[in-house]
Amino acid sequence: MPLLMPSETQRGQLWLTNFAEIERPAATLLLDSLQIVSPEDIYHGLKSRIGALAPELNGRAVVIPVLSIEDIERASSENQQVAARHVAYETFAPGMRGAVTPGSEATVGNVIREFTGEAPGKENGPWLHPSSSIDDLRTRNCRAIVLVTDYTSSGRQVIDFAATFPRNAQLRSWRSFGRLEIIVVTYTASAFAVASIENAPTIDHIRPHTPAASFDDAEWCAQERTAIEELCNRYTPPGERKQALGYKASGGLFLTKTSVPNNLPFILRRKSPGWKPFLDGRTMPSDLVRELSGYEARNRDLSEAVRGANQRRVANAIDSGRLRTQSERLVATLALVAHSAQTPTSLAHRLAMPVEEVDALIGFLVKVGFITKDFEITLVGRNELRHARRLDRVATSHRSNNPDPYYPKMLR
Repeated sequence: MPLLMPSETQRGQLWLTNFAEIERPAATLLLDSLQIVSPEDIYHGLKSRIGALAPELNGRAVVIPVLSIEDIERASSENQQVAARHVAYETFAPGMRGAVTPGSEATVGNVIREFTGEAPGKENGPWLHPSSSIDDLRTRNCRAIVLVTDYTSSGRQVIDFAATFPRNAQLRSWRSFGRLEIIVVTYTASAFAVASIENAPTIDHIRPHTPAASFDDAEWCAQERTAIEELCNRYTPPGERKQALGYKASGGLFLTKTSVPNNLPFILRRKSPGWKPFLDGRTMPSDLVRELSGYEARNRDLSEAVRGANQRRVANAIDSGRLRTQSERLVATLALVAHSAQTPTSLAHRLAMPVEEVDALIGFLVKVGFITKDFEITLVGRNELRHARRLDRVATSHRSNNPDPYYPKMLR
């Protein structure tokens, strides 16, 4: 049975009838640009990313799921300990349980349990249990606080939660002496969220597993994006107009098979009389999950990424099929590095690839001397890029579909 695209599902087909015939190509493009992942994808992606951190750590690290300030306040009000400004290990316990209803948080919790075990003191390796006290962190020489989430679209929730840790005088002292880092690990993050988190003074590093799809990096031309944005605004009720492009107009395109973020365009989440919905508000419908079983978002067109880096001839070489798949990825990475300053995370967003795969490409390019460890292209790398621009010359006798023997009349 062939895999369906979102626009080919029963719900997708009904949802498209909300629009005029001339608007349906833009609506179809919006649907089929969605990035839909399963809890299993998140579980294994986070597990891989946390595991990859181990060589970077100088000691032990406590692994804590990211909570929203609303979750903290809800739990605090139940315990009658509401504070005007929350401080980790003082006004709340960062690893507290029962603060939120299990959803994607359950997947994050299962991943963390894989590394830390069931309770403090029973951990394997360098990972400390989320429920460890600040005295446990001191006694066991904790050198990093690893904050884990499945998805961040704006970075705001992560930044607000991370800020509660340096407010603790002891943790602030450890950080000032370079003895403690705060690291964010997420399955996926938008380019906007990554930039915001990297600029946050209370966070030292962010380690996403894979980039999150959004309007900003969708493979749409300017006219297509304009048409989709006009569609979102036109069919969003006046009272929800601020949500037309999702929370704070972030234009998210990522969702999971168990949860629907509020940064998706409102018309995808809309439920109102006379409207044929695609999603059940913030809930993923069971019938849609069944129809999209095995669905994966389309791969990024590498030639378009390279063409965006002003490497038209390299893009043509990729389109011609002259470069094999792995070569295409290497050349695309090299072209982007040559065009502008890059980081592993920015390359992952441009290429729509997991960061670990990008790290492997970068490692190879550094090893063969095409780029430096500081992400600068070398002379050898420029020569390789120049070679990639050269398309193979195709010679022909101009006798297609002619069964008669061909004898050349002259030699060059």
